[in-house]
Amino acid sequence: MAVPDLGSWIPNVHRVQNVSESFSTQSPRSSLFDTTNIYVEGLLTTNELLKQAKVPFWDSQSLKQLLSGGIGAGSQATVASGWNSRDVLAPSPSQSPDVVIKRVRRSGEADTEYQQDLEAVLRELHVLCHNPLRNHRNIIQLTGYGWEDAITSPILIQERAEYGTLPQYLSRFFPFAVDAYTLDSYWMSALAICRDIATGLQALHASDIVHGDVKPENILVCLSEEKRKNLLDKTFFDLGAVKFEGNVDELVTAKLSDFGLSLFDLENGVGQYQGTKLWNAPEVRRQTPWLSMEDLKKCDIFSYGLVVWASVNKGRYFQPAWMNNQPTDDEAKLQFIDAAEDDFLLQEGLKVIERFSDEPKPFFRKLLRQTLQSKSHLRGSIENIIDIMDEHIR
Repeated sequence: MAVPDLGSWIPNVHRVQNVSESFSTQSPRSSLFDTTNIYVEGLLTTNELLKQAKVPFWDSQSLKQLLSGGIGAGSQATVASGWNSRDVLAPSPSQSPDVVIKRVRRSGEADTEYQQDLEAVLRELHVLCHNPLRNHRNIIQLTGYGWEDAITSPILIQERAEYGTLPQYLSRFFPFAVDAYTLDSYWMSALAICRDIATGLQALHASDIVHGDVKPENILVCLSEEKRKNLLDKTFFDLGAVKFEGNVDELVTAKLSDFGLSLFDLENGVGQYQGTKLWNAPEVRRQTPWLSMEDLKKCDIFSYGLVVWASVNKGRYFQPAWMNNQPTDDEAKLQFIDAAEDDFLLQEGLKVIERFSDEPKPFFRKLLRQTLQSKSHLRGSIENIIDIMDEHIR
């Protein structure tokens, strides 16, 4: 994927003129950006990209006020210092303006890492500023941007997920053992989460964008807009017990996040899927070098199937019993999976579904069979998956 040179990051550089005010809203199957809007004597600068998407600009003084508390108690925003890092403290909801600050990592001597992080920022910006995704309910929203004072590095301001990542949400609201699989509230909540994730992926794939790193940590769980509008007491979200009425699945919305490894506008029609090893499709783990857009989408589909499994298993799919409950690291887990027979993960996932009560079993069986096939051509499209869900909901 072509990435602009670092010069395009310098703010207030205007190398592009007479650019239309908004992205093309034509067929979503077209290229991510309409070339007449985006390319005028070269690549559009980052500033122009953000202006076209009408993303609010935060000046240095506003950013200082937002970050004045620093990380920890009393801070006004969550600060992620690494591009994919969520290893940070959540702010007190009564003090937070409900945003997350994402900054590019600065390590002093790792110039290569810094450039890679800048490239990841650019990918994320391109995805979040794309018109069909700009206000999509299942894509995390970019609410503002700014620039570091001393260096020309971007700061992105995104909406905050009140319930954290998918694993955090599941462990908080469903901290129980296997017998919970018989509870209707459990699988109904899982169904709602899986439907949200699929809808977000559908929007990406319709625009020929591949997420590139589908895993539970990249699924954020937010308060639904309907509930947000009616919410009066912001302490509702504090780190203590959460109080609410009604079903959990009516309260929250799952959103895709972290687009730093996304793929789009492929050079020569092919790209390389990176992802996270334990959540990758077999063809990615085999390091198949170059894949077409349709094959890359099938990689997202396989990872989505593992997320479905994780959504009914407290955020994880790997079973310690496979390795006799011995302590092990991710590399050992990966070697075990690679050595297993074809469709091992599919068959093991289907065993998990047998723990459910009778009603949801057929639905989840269909879902896993459409996603966890070792051979990519046997996997369904995201549209097939949503059809299965809609059929069950009806």
